[in-house]
Amino acid sequence: MCLQGSLIVTLQFLKYPTAPHWRLDTVRLGDDEYGVWLGVSAGGVMQKGSEPPIETPRPFVVLVPENEWWTVVHTSPGSDAELYVDIAAPATWESPDRVTIVDLDLDVVRWADGRVELVDEDEFIEHQTALGYPAWMTDHARAAAAQAVLYAESRIEPFGSAGKVWLERIS
Repeated sequence: MCLQGSLIVTLQFLKYPTAPHWRLDTVRLGDDEYGVWLGVSAGGVMQKGSEPPIETPRPFVVLVPENEWWTVVHTSPGSDAELYVDIAAPATWESPDRVTIVDLDLDVVRWADGRVELVDEDEFIEHQTALGYPAWMTDHARAAAAQAVLYAESRIEPFGSAGKVWLERIS
Protein backbone atom coordinates (compact mmCIF):
# COMPACT_ATOMS: atom_id res chain seq x y z
CA MET A 1 0.00 0.00 0.00
CA CYS A 2 2.88 2.38 0.60
CA LEU A 3 3.41 4.85 -2.20
CA GLN A 4 7.03 5.91 -2.59
CA GLY A 5 7.80 8.58 -0.01
CA SER A 6 4.25 8.73 1.36
CA LEU A 7 3.44 9.15 5.03
CA ILE A 8 1.55 6.29 6.69
CA VAL A 9 -1.34 7.74 8.72
CA THR A 10 -3.39 5.83 11.30
CA LEU A 11 -7.05 6.80 11.01
CA GLN A 12 -8.79 5.96 14.28
CA PHE A 13 -12.58 6.18 14.50
CA LEU A 14 -14.04 6.20 18.00
CA LYS A 15 -17.55 5.76 19.32
CA TYR A 16 -18.51 8.55 21.69
CA PRO A 17 -16.79 9.42 23.85
CA THR A 18 -13.58 7.32 23.49
CA ALA A 19 -14.41 3.68 22.65
CA PRO A 20 -12.27 2.30 19.79
CA HIS A 21 -14.30 1.71 16.64
CA TRP A 22 -12.55 1.31 13.25
CA ARG A 23 -8.79 1.71 12.80
CA LEU A 24 -7.24 1.94 9.36
CA ASP A 25 -3.67 2.25 8.19
CA THR A 26 -3.73 4.71 5.32
CA VAL A 27 -1.35 6.59 3.05
CA ARG A 28 -1.49 10.37 3.02
CA LEU A 29 -2.07 11.12 -0.66
CA GLY A 30 -2.16 14.90 -0.40
CA ASP A 31 -4.26 17.94 0.40
CA ASP A 32 -6.58 20.19 -1.58
CA GLU A 33 -9.22 22.81 -0.87
CA TYR A 34 -11.44 20.12 0.68
CA GLY A 35 -8.98 18.71 3.18
CA VAL A 36 -6.54 15.83 3.54
CA TRP A 37 -6.93 12.77 1.33
CA LEU A 38 -5.94 9.38 2.70
CA GLY A 39 -5.81 6.19 0.65
CA VAL A 40 -6.19 2.49 1.34
CA SER A 41 -5.15 -0.09 -1.27
CA ALA A 42 -6.88 -3.38 -1.93
CA GLY A 43 -5.54 -5.71 0.76
CA GLY A 44 -5.10 -2.83 3.22
CA VAL A 45 -5.81 -3.57 6.86
CA MET A 46 -8.83 -2.39 8.87
CA GLN A 47 -9.75 -3.39 12.40
CA LYS A 48 -13.03 -2.86 14.25
CA GLY A 49 -12.42 -2.49 17.98
CA SER A 50 -10.74 -5.64 19.28
CA GLU A 51 -12.01 -7.86 16.47
CA PRO A 52 -9.44 -9.54 14.21
CA PRO A 53 -8.07 -7.30 11.43
CA ILE A 54 -9.59 -7.67 7.97
CA GLU A 55 -8.28 -6.88 4.51
CA THR A 56 -10.03 -4.37 2.29
CA PRO A 57 -11.31 -5.94 -0.93
CA ARG A 58 -10.95 -2.76 -3.02
CA PRO A 59 -9.04 0.48 -2.81
CA PHE A 60 -10.73 3.60 -1.48
CA VAL A 61 -9.90 7.13 -0.42
CA VAL A 62 -11.01 9.04 2.67
CA LEU A 63 -11.35 12.80 2.77
CA VAL A 64 -10.66 14.27 6.21
CA PRO A 65 -11.91 17.86 6.06
CA GLU A 66 -11.04 20.60 8.51
CA ASN A 67 -13.81 21.63 10.92
CA GLU A 68 -16.59 19.63 9.25
CA TRP A 69 -18.96 17.16 10.89
CA TRP A 70 -18.34 14.44 8.30
CA THR A 71 -15.72 12.44 6.42
CA VAL A 72 -16.21 11.17 2.89
CA VAL A 73 -15.13 7.81 1.50
CA HIS A 74 -14.92 7.47 -2.28
CA THR A 75 -14.81 3.81 -3.33
CA SER A 76 -13.43 2.16 -6.43
CA PRO A 77 -15.65 0.92 -9.27
CA GLY A 78 -17.37 -2.37 -8.50
CA SER A 79 -18.31 -1.41 -4.95
CA ASP A 80 -21.96 -1.51 -3.89
CA ALA A 81 -21.65 2.08 -2.64
CA GLU A 82 -19.71 4.67 -4.60
CA LEU A 83 -19.77 7.22 -1.78
CA TYR A 84 -19.97 6.74 1.97
CA VAL A 85 -20.23 9.70 4.32
CA ASP A 86 -19.58 9.20 8.03
CA ILE A 87 -21.30 11.83 10.13
CA ALA A 88 -18.71 12.53 12.80
CA ALA A 89 -17.29 15.22 15.04
CA PRO A 90 -14.52 17.25 13.38
CA ALA A 91 -11.25 15.34 13.06
CA THR A 92 -8.43 15.78 15.55
CA TRP A 93 -4.90 15.48 14.20
CA GLU A 94 -2.91 14.17 17.16
CA SER A 95 0.28 14.11 15.08
CA PRO A 96 1.10 14.15 11.35
CA ASP A 97 0.70 10.36 11.30
CA ARG A 98 -2.45 9.97 13.44
CA VAL A 99 -5.96 11.38 13.10
CA THR A 100 -8.89 10.59 15.40
CA ILE A 101 -12.55 11.00 14.53
CA VAL A 102 -15.59 10.43 16.78
CA ASP A 103 -18.19 8.61 14.67
CA LEU A 104 -21.78 9.68 15.39
CA ASP A 105 -23.56 6.72 13.79
CA LEU A 106 -25.40 8.49 10.98
CA ASP A 107 -24.12 7.68 7.50
CA VAL A 108 -25.07 8.86 4.05
CA VAL A 109 -24.57 6.37 1.24
CA ARG A 110 -24.72 6.95 -2.49
CA TRP A 111 -25.21 3.52 -3.97
CA ALA A 112 -23.75 2.45 -7.31
CA ASP A 113 -27.19 2.96 -8.92
CA GLY A 114 -27.19 6.63 -7.81
CA ARG A 115 -29.69 6.35 -4.94
CA VAL A 116 -28.78 8.35 -1.84
CA GLU A 117 -29.83 7.07 1.56
CA LEU A 118 -29.43 8.18 5.18
CA VAL A 119 -28.66 5.05 7.22
CA ASP A 120 -28.20 4.05 10.86
CA GLU A 121 -30.65 6.62 12.20
CA ASP A 122 -31.94 3.99 14.65
CA GLU A 123 -28.43 3.56 16.07
CA PHE A 124 -28.05 7.35 16.33
CA ILE A 125 -31.32 7.66 18.26
CA GLU A 126 -30.37 4.80 20.58
CA HIS A 127 -26.89 6.21 21.26
CA GLN A 128 -28.22 9.67 22.11
CA THR A 129 -29.47 8.12 25.34
CA ALA A 130 -27.17 5.11 25.80
CA LEU A 131 -23.94 7.05 25.18
CA GLY A 132 -25.19 10.44 26.34
CA TYR A 133 -24.65 12.55 23.24
CA PRO A 134 -24.94 16.21 24.23
CA ALA A 135 -27.80 18.10 22.55
CA TRP A 136 -25.40 20.41 20.70
CA MET A 137 -23.64 17.35 19.24
CA THR A 138 -26.88 15.77 18.00
CA ASP A 139 -27.86 19.12 16.44
CA HIS A 140 -24.54 19.31 14.55
CA ALA A 141 -24.86 15.68 13.46
CA ARG A 142 -28.41 16.12 12.11
CA ALA A 143 -27.46 19.32 10.26
CA ALA A 144 -24.39 17.63 8.75
CA ALA A 145 -26.46 14.62 7.69
CA ALA A 146 -29.03 16.85 5.94
CA GLN A 147 -26.25 18.72 4.14
CA ALA A 148 -24.50 15.46 3.17
CA VAL A 149 -27.72 14.04 1.66
CA LEU A 150 -28.21 17.20 -0.41
CA TYR A 151 -24.57 17.31 -1.53
CA ALA A 152 -24.48 13.59 -2.37
CA GLU A 153 -27.69 13.83 -4.40
CA SER A 154 -26.52 16.95 -6.23
CA ARG A 155 -22.92 15.72 -6.50
CA ILE A 156 -21.65 18.96 -5.01
CA GLU A 157 -17.92 18.68 -4.32
CA PRO A 158 -16.34 17.02 -2.54
CA PHE A 159 -19.32 14.63 -2.87
CA GLY A 160 -19.01 14.54 -6.67
CA SER A 161 -15.99 13.39 -8.62
CA ALA A 162 -13.21 15.02 -6.55
CA GLY A 163 -12.28 11.66 -5.03
CA LYS A 164 -11.64 10.02 -8.40
CA VAL A 165 -8.41 11.95 -8.91
CA TRP A 166 -7.12 10.76 -5.55
CA LEU A 167 -8.43 7.22 -6.08
CA GLU A 168 -6.31 6.93 -9.25
CA ARG A 169 -3.21 7.45 -7.08
CA ILE A 170 -3.99 4.45 -4.89
CA SER A 171 -5.63 2.05 -7.41
